[in-house]
Amino acid sequence: MSNSNTNLQTQTSSVLQNVTVSSCSNSNIQEKTQLSRSRCMHSLKEIKSLFKFLSETLQDYGTMPIFKRTFSQDLDLLKQHLTKDILSRTDCTTTLTGLRTTFENAFNSELKARMQNYTRYDAQSFYDAMIFNMDSLGKYMLELILHQQRTPQLLKQKKLMQTQEDHSHPIPALNVDSLKVDLVVIQNTCSEKEDSNSETASSKLVKECSLNSETKDVHAIKYKMSKAKERCMAYFRSLHSHLQVLSKDDLKGTHVEHGFRREFMSIFGQDVDTFTSTMLLNVDQLQKQLDKDEFQEDGSMAAFWVVNNQFQKFINSKFTLDYDSQMTDTYFVEYTGLEVQHFRDTLLQHLGNVKKSVAERTRHQRQYERRVNKRQMQTQESKIDTGKALDADLVDTEAIQTQQC
Repeated sequence: MSNSNTNLQTQTSSVLQNVTVSSCSNSNIQEKTQLSRSRCMHSLKEIKSLFKFLSETLQDYGTMPIFKRTFSQDLDLLKQHLTKDILSRTDCTTTLTGLRTTFENAFNSELKARMQNYTRYDAQSFYDAMIFNMDSLGKYMLELILHQQRTPQLLKQKKLMQTQEDHSHPIPALNVDSLKVDLVVIQNTCSEKEDSNSETASSKLVKECSLNSETKDVHAIKYKMSKAKERCMAYFRSLHSHLQVLSKDDLKGTHVEHGFRREFMSIFGQDVDTFTSTMLLNVDQLQKQLDKDEFQEDGSMAAFWVVNNQFQKFINSKFTLDYDSQMTDTYFVEYTGLEVQHFRDTLLQHLGNVKKSVAERTRHQRQYERRVNKRQMQTQESKIDTGKALDADLVDTEAIQTQQC
């Protein structure tokens, strides 16, 4: 009978533990599924925004009407696939691949040249932004499909364990004689149960204190994340304000603007209209990434490097270090109010601050995720301990019934 009680306790504990872990795992998978779906739809929205910009910028001639119609149809089809309750990996992957192929073929054959010749926007930056969002969509789409594949497996596993538990614990018939329990046996058993309950309560109190401590730590990290975002956006606003001196409306048509335009090419290697329009587009994309409610390291760093790389030729230019053209610096000062060297040094400072603030937010984000995971594990352990306490009560009941026999 002792071995039977031990086996019963082990089986019950194992089943309760598996059910608890399965329930927590299922909940965790559902949260990840919702997060991946949200990221999918955000990437799709970014692709639509870029396509809308392209459609409004380039006129409808050549192959442009065919491209717009095909790309728009593929976008609508992909949205239909992504909004289904259960995604089809074949349908989603095939549609996304077709969407990317359509864009790349059109860009290489016509769009790139037309953007360079008839607009003020940098074609390569637009291409990089579109491909980045398509890659992100593909990544989150596969994550969503994998999470959805795991959910039925967990539900099936939970149902199987529940069935096994029901079969292994049949309801016994009521035995009237078993109700006649000796008072001494009850007193001894109750005394042992009180000691056991005392230890269980003490252990539970320790775990609750630990959970409360972890909860406070999570809230503290979330506060740090909020403050880090505030600093990050402040650094971005400083960078944005600094760059705006390159595009002024109050000097249009003056000799200062004409001189600045002429000398701009020697400093930045590109005409001022093309450079500043691309710069403003890139800065706008960076702002959207940094100001998201849910911080994304990959998207933020990718947008930062697009802005940083646009200024690399200017930053590495020998002219800004040992220039001998007094006229160029004179026009630059008259137009921007800053010397070339000072503008360069301040630009490097602002870019460095934004980069450091992104790194700080990344560090807090990872720390937050580790603490949340640790807290979830402790919660699972607490539920498992509660299950073990119920097992102990069940074994005590079996012992009483055995002694009656």
